[in-house]
Amino acid sequence: MVTVGGDAASVERRLAAGVLRCPCGGVLAPWSYAAWRRVITVEGGWELRPRRARCRGCGVTHVLLPTRLFSRRQYEAEIIWVCVVARLRGACLASIARRAGCAVSTLTGWLARLGGGRSRPRG
Repeated sequence: MVTVGGDAASVERRLAAGVLRCPCGGVLAPWSYAAWRRVITVEGGWELRPRRARCRGCGVTHVLLPTRLFSRRQYEAEIIWVCVVARLRGACLASIARRAGCAVSTLTGWLARLGGGRSRPRG
């Protein structure tokens, strides 16, 4: 997955112009769309069908995600970071998860992924 800034129209223009690049350095070209997905945000949420692109150099396909999302996460980056900061400040897992509207296991997964899974007191 590759993150891209700007709105959908901007991504389309940059794909058509050959401006977007693959991690290998090759040029990305339009290649259909990924599956619809629900994104949970601070404001509630929205539906997204990300653009796919294929590298003209290496042939790998990529899902182009907005920069406000992390790869393979349903929650917007802002929510994840607010939860991580709350945990670093000592808030208990259950209260953070309740405020974020996610399961405790989801929260502990984020913390573990970021290297902070067991670095703070449990609770």
